[in-house]
Amino acid sequence: MRRISLILAFAVLALVSEAATAAALAAAAPPPVPRIEQVYFTNAENVLIDHTKPASLEKLKKGEQPPEKAKEVTTINELPNGLPAAQWQSPRGLMTRKTWPLAFPRERIMKIAKTRIALEPEAEEFIETKLEGAITLIGETTVGTTAITFEQKIPEAEAKAQAAERKGYLEAKEEAKASVALPNEVNSQAMKIKWKWKLKPKGEAAFEQGAGESTHNLYLTYNAAQPGMNGVKIYFTLLARDTELVKKIVKLEKKSQVVSAVWEAFSNGKEPVGMPIWTYVPTTGVVTKTAENMLYYENMGLGKNLTEVIAEEEKAFARGKRTLAALLENLDGECGAWQEALNKALKAEGIRSQNVKLEPVAGVEGFLVKNWNLPEPGEVGFPNKAEKITKQEGVHGQGTVRPSSFFQNHQVLEIENTLYDPSYGLPPLEKPNEGPLGEGAEAKEIQEKYQAQALAGFCNEGIEEWECRRTPKGLELKFGAQVEVE
Repeated sequence: MRRISLILAFAVLALVSEAATAAALAAAAPPPVPRIEQVYFTNAENVLIDHTKPASLEKLKKGEQPPEKAKEVTTINELPNGLPAAQWQSPRGLMTRKTWPLAFPRERIMKIAKTRIALEPEAEEFIETKLEGAITLIGETTVGTTAITFEQKIPEAEAKAQAAERKGYLEAKEEAKASVALPNEVNSQAMKIKWKWKLKPKGEAAFEQGAGESTHNLYLTYNAAQPGMNGVKIYFTLLARDTELVKKIVKLEKKSQVVSAVWEAFSNGKEPVGMPIWTYVPTTGVVTKTAENMLYYENMGLGKNLTEVIAEEEKAFARGKRTLAALLENLDGECGAWQEALNKALKAEGIRSQNVKLEPVAGVEGFLVKNWNLPEPGEVGFPNKAEKITKQEGVHGQGTVRPSSFFQNHQVLEIENTLYDPSYGLPPLEKPNEGPLGEGAEAKEIQEKYQAQALAGFCNEGIEEWECRRTPKGLELKFGAQVEVE
């Protein structure tokens, strides 16, 4: 009898052990791993992609290539639930892959508005039937040498409700602030965020699973971007160029260093190269600095008289490339476009500038940018007829050795009491106290310096043709504040 009892006891123990083992195996079977699918940053700057493919000035002129309009993130993806479109998205079904450039001012705390992870049906069932407590979605990255973590909670009830809908994804809608601020530097990098989720089955210990990674092209700017009339807009070509130059500063201590670095893109030497465009492909995130440059007009007028040059310029003016958007689309533009380009390049770094318009004084109607051959030397009246004066090599323009050179007004910028001419890239003219606007001897002095540096003569429209004289010693330019137009 005792032997039978022992046998029964061992049988019971075996059954209990088998049940325990089965339970342990069941507990050890986690759901299929999730996959990061969309990331929405809520406080990034508004970056516009101006080129997704190379452009050719010749093809644009011939109509063989249409100008490319700048794109906002919302033009690539629908607006989900009223939130800004995702800056990063992995492909699934009809969704295309997308990664948008992210711009943040240095030392800002990044915020994620919403994150979405893709789930297998088994994972949705696991959440609906076995989840206990909230799910935590965790993202970890490093910017420079700064380790940063994001955490988002999805309450149990909300997670189960979403899983029950069987949409194939789970959204973390709680805003996630970065654990620390971005580093104090202007730079760019591919920011890889490694994602995981942490969840707890009923009556068991919590566990973690990896959820893939998202890669973002991150740009750190000097300060928060300055808004224009239509809000904050940063064109990618300017952002990429700014960053390329400013990040070279070994020890960034003051705003003037940033201004100097940004100006380097506009400053012209003996061989003006112009400003390159940058392409950004949202489906790959590939960034390319192209060989094609934007110009301040095309070469024109060498050896031609003023009447011939005016005819050339009228054709150029008729194309109407007076804005930064038109400059980026067509790769050449007028002084207003280049003024706006420098203005917006500085605004992308959080630096203000003042638009300035140059005009001849009363009684004078136009001016000639160096160099011109004016055979009659007189400074009284206008002794040189348009048919007799000829365009010579002189002041360069952006990407152009012989740019347009006869105007009735011109547009430049005042930055930190210094006058900048982005169209020609001339050396800046600094004034110790007030800027080039206003009254006083210093205002007159900087105007005289610009006149001597840039101008060959002044003109009036006569009865039959323009008539000109050499630049006089007296000031014949006036400077005025100009309202920003977008």
